[in-house]
Amino acid sequence: MKKLLIVLVTLLAFAGVAWGDSYEALTVDATAGGVALTASTYLRARYALCRLETAEIRFTKDGVTAPTALVGVPMEPYEYILLSNPNQIRNFRAFRTTGTSGVLQCTFCND
Repeated sequence: MKKLLIVLVTLLAFAGVAWGDSYEALTVDATAGGVALTASTYLRARYALCRLETAEIRFTKDGVTAPTALVGVPMEPYEYILLSNPNQIRNFRAFRTTGTSGVLQCTFCND
């Protein structure tokens, strides 16, 4: 997974993608339906790279399935997720799996 992420970030860098147009620290709690990224922060971003800190979460990005403590893709602290298009950014939802909220550090790119 880490090797794939390094390859993707490298390819995007060589493709002229400039990371860092906007940033968000998103607290992932037990909000019903999952926590979404903030639209006013990502605006028209084409890509997002997020790193999880603090605690495990589960996420979905299909726009249909709501994550819960048992549903969704599990993500451990210090793992990354690359949201590679505007639909994935818009549809991303996350939910904590324990009593501790996770924090996603996300950087968005509009280029």
